[in-house]
Parts: sequence; C-alpha cells; structure tokens
Amino acid sequence: GGDRDTIAPKLDTNKTTPNNYSTSFNKEVIHLTFDEYFTIKNPTVNVFISPTLSETPEYIVKGKTLTIDLKNKLEENTTYTINFGDAISDYTAGNKISDFKYVFSTGDFIDSMQFSGNIKDAFTNNGEEGLLVMLYNNSEDSVVTKSTPNYFAKTDKEGNYSFQYIKEGAYKIFALKDENRNYKYDLPNEKTGFLKDVIELKDTQKTASVNFTVFDKKNE
Repeated sequence: GGDRDTIAPKLDTNKTTPNNYSTSFNKEVIHLTFDEYFTIKNPTVNVFISPTLSETPEYIVKGKTLTIDLKNKLEENTTYTINFGDAISDYTAGNKISDFKYVFSTGDFIDSMQFSGNIKDAFTNNGEEGLLVMLYNNSEDSVVTKSTPNYFAKTDKEGNYSFQYIKEGAYKIFALKDENRNYKYDLPNEKTGFLKDVIELKDTQKTASVNFTVFDKKNE
C-alpha cells in the first residue's frame, strides 16, 4: 500500500568521496553514495567520460555505493566529466536520475566553457540520436582517423548536443556515427561530418553554438 514511489535516488554528499566538483583531484577510485538502493544500466555503454580515457573504468555497486575504479593516469590541469545520462535508477520503482554528472578537475579550478549545437543528416535533414560530437585541439582534418578526441558528447533524439566544463582554446569539431565504438573514423559505413574552420572558445565567450550536417558515403 501507500503512495507510488516517484523520487529518483539522490547523491549523499556527506558520504561521497571525493565530493562532486572537486579540484586538485588525485585519486584512483571514486565512491558515489546515494540515499537509497539503486541500479546502474550497462555502464560501459551508457556512461561516458570526457575527455576520453584509454582504459574503460570499472563500475562496482555495493549497497548504496557506486565505486568507480578509474584505471587511468589522468592529465594534469584538466576537468573531467563523468556523464551518467539516465543510467542510474532506484532499485524498486525504476525512477531514473536525469542527466546526472560527476565533475572533477586535476587542476586548481573547474573549466567553465560551454558549447552546444545541432546536427542533421545532410540527405534527410533530420536530427539523429547517438552521434558522437568530438572536439580536438589538433586542427588537422585527418585527426579523426588517428586520435581519440579531447572532448566528446552525444546527440539526443533531435540531434542536439552540449558540452560543458571545457578548457578555453581552439578546437576542430567532427561528428561521427561510431559503429565500432573506438572514437575514430575508420569504417566505410560510418557517417561523418565536420567544419573546415576551427572553433575558438575564449573566456570572453563562455557559450558558443554550431550547427552542421553529417554525410553517409553510400548516399553520396
């Protein structure tokens, strides 16, 4: 009996270590504790970390705590975002935490640049969900075939994407339908698109927006 549970789990900030939005981060393991029992849906697929890491972290649920073993050497003076999307929900009713992020910096401050936009298919003019949008501080056109991005985000059902907590600088931007999930353009059936010009993200402009299209080679 009683009212139906409609409340998603909440992060217990008193028991989470290090705290969300920590600076001078130097840990190998993160403990996120919630106020109720929860589940996390396929974290190796549904949780993504930007900037990218060379090794996939390990996610361990015990009681009300999610332990993340990073298994990577982190870059100095860099802000990292662990984006859980809606992968975490309560154990009994399935109430999801919407757009949950854990953010930390290995430097003295959290980078504050923001960047967003929309991507459409060049032939249908429709947005597409699940495209990777990738930022590189290398301006070569071929970088998308050789290297993983400095930052990445994913598009929603309308093709919208959003970056937060980015370091100021100049970036090359690509979009990719990453069929083999390796963050590189290396298959002939992968849709891709990019802008010729680099994007300048500066302190005087903390938000920016860019729209562009992706192409499918088989339709060219």
